[in-house]
Amino acid sequence: MVKHDTLEDGKFPIWAAVELLDFGNISRLSAGLDDPVATEVANEFGGGGEIHEGCGVVQSPNNLRNHVAHQSRLWNFHYPQNPPSPQALLPDELMHLHDLEDYERSKLFTRLSVLIWLDGENKFNLDLKSRLFALLHTLTESEYIKFSSMSYSSTFQSSNLWSGFSHWDDK
Repeated sequence: MVKHDTLEDGKFPIWAAVELLDFGNISRLSAGLDDPVATEVANEFGGGGEIHEGCGVVQSPNNLRNHVAHQSRLWNFHYPQNPPSPQALLPDELMHLHDLEDYERSKLFTRLSVLIWLDGENKFNLDLKSRLFALLHTLTESEYIKFSSMSYSSTFQSSNLWSGFSHWDDK
């Protein structure tokens, strides 16, 4: 086995270090990034460095992940960290979140929007959008689930992020 220090002039490659981090550590790492580095990372996902303000874009999926991992309630839960609310700080694909009040922005719809946005163009090869839409379509068959409790924005249907999903009417 060849050590990294013999291949990389004594420098440990960042991909090898980050591969060891869990989602929580990655969100803390992103919160501590200098502005030029944060901007470069954010540009890879189609947003500017200012979207890292308050760590909401990275922290909100981390909160969702923790709820899933610990089998906590998802549907009508209020999450503590949210993506920024000022319209100027949101990338175009998340602009529909600007229509939500702070109370509504702290619910599940925001987290799902951020996840779909982060996986834009299927960068992670997860096919997240179609898998999520398939799951949500199965939920429309339940008489007990009201989509309004997820607090979706009134303009979400016109966003490219949610194109292809149409079953949002409460029964």
